[in-house]
Amino acid sequence: MKKILLLILPLVLATGMVIPTATPVAANTEAMPYLGMNITEDGYSPFLDARVRTAIYLALDRDTIAMSQGGTKVVSLVNPSTPNPAVNRLYNVELAKTLMASADYPAGFPTELHTPEFMEPLALIIKEYLAEIYINVTVVTYSPLQIPQFFSMLQSKSLPFFLVSTPVDNTIMPPEVLGRLLLSDGSQNFTGYDDAMFDSLFNSGQYLDAENQAFSFLPSELNKLPIVPLYYLPTPGFTVRVIAARNDAPPATVPIEWSKTGGVLPMSGSLITPFNIFHAGGNVTLMAPITHNQGIKFYLFKD
Repeated sequence: MKKILLLILPLVLATGMVIPTATPVAANTEAMPYLGMNITEDGYSPFLDARVRTAIYLALDRDTIAMSQGGTKVVSLVNPSTPNPAVNRLYNVELAKTLMASADYPAGFPTELHTPEFMEPLALIIKEYLAEIYINVTVVTYSPLQIPQFFSMLQSKSLPFFLVSTPVDNTIMPPEVLGRLLLSDGSQNFTGYDDAMFDSLFNSGQYLDAENQAFSFLPSELNKLPIVPLYYLPTPGFTVRVIAARNDAPPATVPIEWSKTGGVLPMSGSLITPFNIFHAGGNVTLMAPITHNQGIKFYLFKD
């Protein structure tokens, strides 16, 4: 279990504005990397066709990907320990190619996959898998200082294809992440998924039915499978120490030294907590929005 060790440090910027209090990452929080495909775009986009989205799902060997990353494959967002066939789709390249052909993309198509810089290794793995169904992926990465721009584009639903990680806190209702990502007003609905039946089922507590509504697919149903959940990975233990603060322009950036046990970084952001932690060149950068009349607190954690 992680323990808070040492430092609670207020920093007041020269402007008179300060950084909001940061919420510690819970010991049982996990990260869930997933692929998202925008289904609201006007005009031409291969991702508007659910057959293409299903083909991408099937073209990824999620068992191998999860194992290579030290994670556990997502088999259900409602009950992570009980496989739901609608979510637990098995690797099947030939069926993926058949779906691509039926969607009039037998030769595939070029696309960009947008992702934070620290997730580039995973994006490159996905690129190799999708090449098997002739989707030519160019990975577009965002540095720590570009992350606000990245999340702004996610929020505006202007990215057709993206790879991002979301926190999953097992101390709260397990289906919470399903609603956060797929409810029409979900706080992290970056794909534009909007299904009145899904909303009704979820809001009435019929979570498994809601999951099936979003992930079960027939060729006649286009508003399905907007995301490909990849794996769960426990947030690694880490130790941080503040070494500098910059006050020239918001968002404030605080480089911190750290060590970790492996896995993905604890990345949350303003949708979950008031701060982000990003890896960059052997250091970590903490980025926070600027507000008035609040203090900053950095909590040091260690397993």
